[in-house]
Order: sequence, then C-alpha cells, then structure tokens
Amino acid sequence: MNLLQYVTFAVRTEKPLPTLGRMLHSCMGLITEIGEVTTELKRIHIYGKPLDTDRKAGILEEAGDVMWYVAIMLDTLNADLVYVWNAPKFIPQQDDTEVLAKTALMLGEHCGRICTEVQELCDTQQEKDNTAQLLLASLTMIINGMRVLAKICGSTLELEMDNNIAKLRIRFPDAYSNEAAEARADKAGVDARNS
Repeated sequence: MNLLQYVTFAVRTEKPLPTLGRMLHSCMGLITEIGEVTTELKRIHIYGKPLDTDRKAGILEEAGDVMWYVAIMLDTLNADLVYVWNAPKFIPQQDDTEVLAKTALMLGEHCGRICTEVQELCDTQQEKDNTAQLLLASLTMIINGMRVLAKICGSTLELEMDNNIAKLRIRFPDAYSNEAAEARADKAGVDARNS
C-alpha cells in the first residue's frame, strides 16, 4: 500500500474534528505512539534486550500506529502525498543498536518540532507562512524513521501500513465511533492500557 492509498483508508477511521482538533489529535497521538516505539528501542539499546520476534512485532505494530497519526496530519495539511512519499530517504546499511538509538532520537526531535508548530497555531489561531512546510519536513522525517525501523525488523513500511489498515477495519468496520474505539474488537476488547 502506498501513502495515498493509506491516507484514504486511515481518514475513514478518524474521529470527526475541526482542523485544529485534527492537528492536536495527530500531535498527541504522535507523542504517544513514538513514545511506545522509543520504549522498545530503549529496552534494546540501553537494557540490552534482544531484538527478538516479539519485540519486532511490537515495533512494527507501533510503526503502523505512528503512520496513522502521520496520515491524519498529512490529510489535514492537504499535503502532496506523492511528493512526501517519494522524498529522499536515508536507509542505513547496518542494522545495529546504534541505528535504533539514533532513530529514536530523530523521531523525538521531529515529534517535538511538530508539537511546537501546532502549539503555536493553538496560541495564535494563525498559521505562519512556513508552518505547513515545517510540519511536512518533520512528517517526512518520521516516515523515514518508520521505514528504517520496518527494515531493521524485517518488514517494509508498505506492509505495516497494510497491517494497520487491516487492524482498523476490524476495529471500525463502518467508520469511527466512540463505542468501537472503546470496544477494540481487534484486541478482543482488551483495554488500551493492557494491550
């Protein structure tokens, strides 16, 4: 699945919100999901945990969740998805814990940049001339980080976007609803704090 296809499917499962609400939702979601990815990367790099099958599966699922929030922000910005998807990529040749640590730091940096821009929008209720460009630059870096993690975990970002949409089709068979969000059919009803 490419980014254009993914955004179309992702938006179907989004809670309807006004523009600024969509941006806030994306920001808060990016903080949460990138934090979950970073937790796994910290366990590997700092605590010496193995990048085993279970940990890879967890990272890949979170990468799909990160992409969902990226998709919502891209749609809110009416971004040129072909340009964003085809932006130059950096995929490291080695698959070591140093790459994982650097990826974690880069994700945190760009998540912070996005949040700073959205916070400024909330405060001023007015976009600067370069707000969209700054947001797109950081979103593109986050996409690249998800590509790196997918590769290191033996997958592709395209496949993880497919998997994410498959999960969301189970959770939201028709469209977003608060009830379906709480029921979490894809997790057999297990509360978000426990899955």
